Amino acid sequence: MTPLECNKRSADSFGVEHLRFFEEEAIRCMKSWRKNGGWLKDIKIYALNATRAKVQKKTIGALEDLGVVCIDDYCPETDTFSSPFLNEPFCGRYFEAVKPCKEKILVKTDLDMQLLKPIPEELFETAKSKVVIG
Repeated sequence: MTPLECNKRSADSFGVEHLRFFEEEAIRCMKSWRKNGGWLKDIKIYALNATRAKVQKKTIGALEDLGVVCIDDYCPETDTFSSPFLNEPFCGRYFEAVKPCKEKILVKTDLDMQLLKPIPEELFETAKSKVVIG
């Protein structure tokens, strides 16, 4: 699961604004999961746009072509966030409590991440009863 945002300017932790290509990052990230995911390459992937900002239709199409379930569900509380990076923990809360999904294990992915090799199955065995960060 990952939050999905449109391309925009956003401030870093020092208050410096940068143009971020979130949509391109999302496509690159999801391509890496499908290509390098090994035993996880075909997992269900959810991308949540919970803000007012709309993602381009071509981006949604490209993600759906990769088998990503794109959810556009505006949540008004996102308007009150002091930082756009608060969408990250909100995404986890959304899938655990707001609109729970049926999967027993959730993997939170940042858009600027790329999977370089498969995640070892053993990691998921240890995650059955706790949170694992890796």
